[in-house]
Amino acid sequence: MSKLPLFNNTELFTELKPHMRYDRFRKGQVIEQAGFISRRLYIIETGLIRVFYRAEGKEVCCHFAKESEILTGIDSFFTGRASIYTSQCIEETTCYSLTKDQLQWAFDHVDGMDRLGREFITSAYIDLVERYNSLVTMTAQDRYVEFMKSEPEMLNRIPLGYLSSYLGMSQETLSRIRAQRV
Repeated sequence: MSKLPLFNNTELFTELKPHMRYDRFRKGQVIEQAGFISRRLYIIETGLIRVFYRAEGKEVCCHFAKESEILTGIDSFFTGRASIYTSQCIEETTCYSLTKDQLQWAFDHVDGMDRLGREFITSAYIDLVERYNSLVTMTAQDRYVEFMKSEPEMLNRIPLGYLSSYLGMSQETLSRIRAQRV
């Protein structure tokens, strides 16, 4: 999951902070709704958010975003088209946010922001390819084991229903896999 080391770069964060809005969201609150244009890019300070879409009457979880990560419907944010994704807080969440115009201004005027943007896009693309590869080449059990290795702290934060959906399996299958590993 793509991290943005903005909070670790004190100079960059200090220069950018006056141009950002500080947002606080409750557990369960929807940040972005499917069918609408994503108007803000969120940089998560604390909390956890799930991203999902609806297919055949079910919610399908496709992403989790946590501390120091970016959240937006990136295709919607940059094209102005409605997003198919909904973003909802799993935990109380705080973040800083920018509009598209504010982000463009930052790329043009804040030293180091263009490099940070390139690093983020590269990281996000690698994450996307790895996610796709896991869905087409790994078994359900292998995806769970890989998730445990790469995101162990998330296992206690994500409800099983959301995690099973993200891993592409039923909640019953995930429960069986977890029971076998004990």
